[in-house]
Amino acid sequence: MDSYYVVSDQDFEGLPAPKRKENYHAWQVTDGKENILAASKKIGEVLPPHEFFAKDFSIYQLNKQYGLVLFVGLFIGIVFFVSAGSFLYFRL
Repeated sequence: MDSYYVVSDQDFEGLPAPKRKENYHAWQVTDGKENILAASKKIGEVLPPHEFFAKDFSIYQLNKQYGLVLFVGLFIGIVFFVSAGSFLYFRL
């Protein structure tokens, strides 16, 4: 859990040197958007997971994992809905 403190410039100058520093880098693709997934995959293979996070690649992987399950569930739901409607229609 991170904590943030707002201090005056005078107090900030009096603080000791930090024990560790963390750097964050971000970029936004403007040209060549079709290569986002390939670039994210290559960078993800080189860097450890705690140092690199690509939102678009994570969404792509999530959709790829759950896509088949959602399709099968939707298909079974449609079959059930049509069969229930057919059953009720022929009962009347």
